[in-house]
Amino acid sequence: MESAEKNGSNTVSDIVGNVIGIAESYEEVQNKIQTGKYLLVYISSPDCSVCVADLARTREISAALRFPALHVDASQLPEAAAQLGVFTAPAVLLFYEGREIHRQARFVDFHELRRRMEQILQAE
Repeated sequence: MESAEKNGSNTVSDIVGNVIGIAESYEEVQNKIQTGKYLLVYISSPDCSVCVADLARTREISAALRFPALHVDASQLPEAAAQLGVFTAPAVLLFYEGREIHRQARFVDFHELRRRMEQILQAE
């Protein structure tokens, strides 16, 4: 990670860190959606510079709001992306009580995303 910081570039794995969990299987994604009160799922693909930039912004918002989040690499878990109906990256999905309540793909409006996340938190 130091080399990425020195040259100013980041990779998805550099950015994820401890703030956003990395999904290892589709079953894990489903389990977290069903057992958590709310969850943000971020789906990216490798070598997608927009995905890297958007993941960093998503991580910042998630950390600031203490909102649980899970990262899905579509190339590693194509079943997860397909089952969630995501065919382009990046994509951000918000789940509340096991149901998808918000989705953005390709172009993420971070003001709207944050507003929706805050609405979920206020409902608690």
